[in-house]
Amino acid sequence: FVEAAVARGVTFLTIPDNYYDDLSARFADLDDALIARMRHLGILYDRSRTGEFFQIYTATFEKTFFFEIVERRGYEGYGAPNAPVRLAAQARYKTEQ
Repeated sequence: FVEAAVARGVTFLTIPDNYYDDLSARFADLDDALIARMRHLGILYDRSRTGEFFQIYTATFEKTFFFEIVERRGYEGYGAPNAPVRLAAQARYKTEQ
């Protein structure tokens, strides 16, 4: 989905590289190729005992409006560990505009 959206001109938030370095440390068994692909696309990740959670955010438009796209694989939460990363990325995007 993300690749198709980018091809159609959708802009997603830029996630800092250190997020993916930390992700690799948090989930040592996570495949390096998957981390590299998420890094390339700007996809955030979380995992719990029930499953996995992938999420990505569009860049903010109309001042405060954005879309969150998620994929749940048995995950019951809402990706709370990623909220500070999203907020920082949104703040950085606003200052760049």
